[in-house]
Amino acid sequence: MLNLNLNLSAPAPDARPALDPKIFAQTAGAVRAWLETQPRVQEILARTTALELALAAHVKKNDAALFALVQDANARAENETQPDAYALETLAARLRLNLDLFAVTRAEHYRDAARKLTAHAAARFDDELGMFRENAPANADAFYADANAYMAEALYRAWRVLDDETLRPMPANVLGQVGSAFAPHEGLYQHVALSDETRDNTRHVPAYAAAMQMFLTTTETTGRGTYIIRARILADFVLARDMANAAHTAFDTRAQLADAFTRLYQFTHNDAYQNAAGALLQNTTDVPHNADAARFALAVEHAQNFPLHLVIIGDVNNDENARGMWHTALNAYASARAIETLDPQQHAARIQSLGYAHDNNAVAYVCRGPVCLPPVRSAE
Repeated sequence: MLNLNLNLSAPAPDARPALDPKIFAQTAGAVRAWLETQPRVQEILARTTALELALAAHVKKNDAALFALVQDANARAENETQPDAYALETLAARLRLNLDLFAVTRAEHYRDAARKLTAHAAARFDDELGMFRENAPANADAFYADANAYMAEALYRAWRVLDDETLRPMPANVLGQVGSAFAPHEGLYQHVALSDETRDNTRHVPAYAAAMQMFLTTTETTGRGTYIIRARILADFVLARDMANAAHTAFDTRAQLADAFTRLYQFTHNDAYQNAAGALLQNTTDVPHNADAARFALAVEHAQNFPLHLVIIGDVNNDENARGMWHTALNAYASARAIETLDPQQHAARIQSLGYAHDNNAVAYVCRGPVCLPPVRSAE
């Protein structure tokens, strides 16, 4: 691989935050030990992030034994539970995991499992209210920003991986609901009663993190950069209101917010987001030495060595080659990623400012951490 020194996907080594370099490997070991105990299915459902970390560790080190444990745990969860009883966050996490397993293996079983999970998501979608419902009749009109954002983000990914256009309108409705739940001088309301529009809780940090991730995935899958602006509005609000104060935030929430900041940095190269992520991840005194630390360990890994930043320069709407590279990127596995499409005519200033070389033909830059491949010119 060639280091193009373009600073495309990670800070220069001397600018990176001082994070624990061993936490990812140590937590992967803890996850392996936990999986080897054949945990109960409810534990597996509660620790889907641990399976995500194990999958990332397998891809990083080609650890076939660890991957077999992930596949076994996923199969047990699939066979022994009913998705219609899942919390929305669990349903979204299960969908993401099966999409990732399909991306790694290309095994049709995982794509079929993902399709079934999208059907359960659709059954939970209220067309009239434009939101996903938790299974609680007493709160039938209650919009929860975090759970809906989790589900919308997963469905935007599923739309592209499963090539199913019918999945797109549901998360698109959620985008509008999240927009309505945000007041510029008040924040993002976690809970909104749609019947009378009463709302509360603008300090629920997971809602901001989930919404930021949703907007970034939306820009990846639609190719519309305006959603990055919406993610930045939320991020800037969190920073302005000191909601990213690590001293007052639980380790798992810190990790969730840090991951959102890290990914947003890939799209913007705004150091404020990178610095915020580092500050959230530096303190590990309250991080457990077991599988519960999976989200935190993944966030540290992403901050230190972002798995995939891919920029396609070309007209993805009218250039078949550019579109093919984009679709290939959307189907590639990475535990975190930033996929951008830049049109040479519409985004000339940004392309020039970032230092990307290009001609009249579509080209893609593929980077992991600060290291980039030479430019590629086809999906193959």
